[in-house]
Amino acid sequence: MDTTTRKLQFDSPHHKVRTFGISDFDHALDGGIGHGETWIIAGPTGSGKTTIGVQFLAHGVACGEPGLYISSTESPARMLHYFSESCPDLEFAVTNKQLAILDPSPFFTELRQNVSQKKSSHQDNWNAIWRFAQDVVKQSRYQDAQRIVIDPITPLLFAHESMAELWDLAQMLITSFGQNNGSSTLMMHTIGGSEKHRNISDVMEEIAGGCIHVQHKIDQHASDEIQIEILKHRHHPIKQRFLRYQINENGQLTVPTEVFPYDIAS
Repeated sequence: MDTTTRKLQFDSPHHKVRTFGISDFDHALDGGIGHGETWIIAGPTGSGKTTIGVQFLAHGVACGEPGLYISSTESPARMLHYFSESCPDLEFAVTNKQLAILDPSPFFTELRQNVSQKKSSHQDNWNAIWRFAQDVVKQSRYQDAQRIVIDPITPLLFAHESMAELWDLAQMLITSFGQNNGSSTLMMHTIGGSEKHRNISDVMEEIAGGCIHVQHKIDQHASDEIQIEILKHRHHPIKQRFLRYQINENGQLTVPTEVFPYDIAS
């Protein structure tokens, strides 16, 4: 895997970023994800969101930056098994306390049940989500985590009852993580066909510092491929909108197979 990072020159010395370790991808992001920024990685189930998040954390560990991984769908034991097969560096990082894995699954399960069965008020759900956000901030500070991945954030955002509440909820989460000692956060969002899924996509794309859409494809040579579309970069014009990466046998991103230049008319 290409882990070289292109040395970029920026207009401002205060433009600090955290890279993914893939030069063309980092260049397309004008260096990477800014300190204190929260970005959305959106795509359907199985599209490669986790692969991108793991790449972000693994390169951070290689750069000496501790990380924090929070999965709402997989147990820590299952993620450790995934790391052992696809990214042994992260398995080693967990052992050496460079990477922490949180298990919020009981909370997410209870929240989904409360929302679907209306067992608690909206204020109860809001307070619970606030506590979750503060717990993540507390744990990341304890870990001195510079990179945070929440995979996915979608179940939290399903607690909204109106677009106004969804907007406030999303803003609260992004503000909480953005004020977290300069950590860079990736929040995965699972795109679905329901109205709530679409509303979440619209609001998060508007509020987040940046947004990347991913799709998983099988190319003409029967190779796994992730197609990446950079939809938004709050602080810089988009240099390249589309990139494609193959996935090697270890589930890692390899160098681009094809790059499409950004076309403002597209």
